[in-house]
Amino acid sequence: MERLTKRSADGTAVWFVDHEKDGLELEPCEMEYRHSGMAIRRLAEYEDLEEHGKLLKPRCIPGDYVWEVNKERNIISEYEVISIRYGINKTFHYMWALRYGIYSDLDGFRDKDINNTVFLSEEDAEAALKTVN
Repeated sequence: MERLTKRSADGTAVWFVDHEKDGLELEPCEMEYRHSGMAIRRLAEYEDLEEHGKLLKPRCIPGDYVWEVNKERNIISEYEVISIRYGINKTFHYMWALRYGIYSDLDGFRDKDINNTVFLSEEDAEAALKTVN
């Protein structure tokens, strides 16, 4: 991913890089928003974390709804994500609670299940169920 910020050699200064204008570097004071310097420094921190593989990005968060397709019973169950664990195998395990449907005897799902048996939208789950029938 292309960085939106650039750091000085000593790491103390941060600039916003406008790639639409051939990489033009804009000083924080040239930006039109009052707290842009703080925002640019925060963005630079996130970009640094991402570059070093330390920025974790779960696909959903507690409170989100997910839909599980049960192909054997031809039903879609709706769950609410209640917590997230990050495992030693560097993958997220999402814990869920049944809202509607048939409980699948699983305490949750992993990233690899998303768009396979678990879907982030009801429409995607319905489309997956139709491909089975």
